Amino acid sequence: IFVLKNQIYVQDNTGRSLFSQKLECNIDFLPGVYLFASNEKKIGVTCKGSNKIFLFNINGSLYNDFPLEGSSEFCIGLISEESSNFNLLTNSPDGYLYNYYVKK
Repeated sequence: IFVLKNQIYVQDNTGRSLFSQKLECNIDFLPGVYLFASNEKKIGVTCKGSNKIFLFNINGSLYNDFPLEGSSEFCIGLISEESSNFNLLTNSPDGYLYNYYVKK
């Protein structure tokens, strides 16, 4: 995964391009890789200046309901074992914690 200002480039382990995207904002943090199932990976980036977080499918399409508001790196996981959805936690520009539900 490579990031250059407002562009993200994703390649597999052989160097074959999986996707590239150009955003309308600069990516401010290193991208994150999130595992939703044993073979379902997502890639997340943050544009702090525009208060947007993005979650991409491995084919380059945006995951459901993204982008969302957020100005920090984010984490995705289960809050409890009984959860039917993942929770995504990120900051707002004024220091509040956002807790989004993300479908599995």
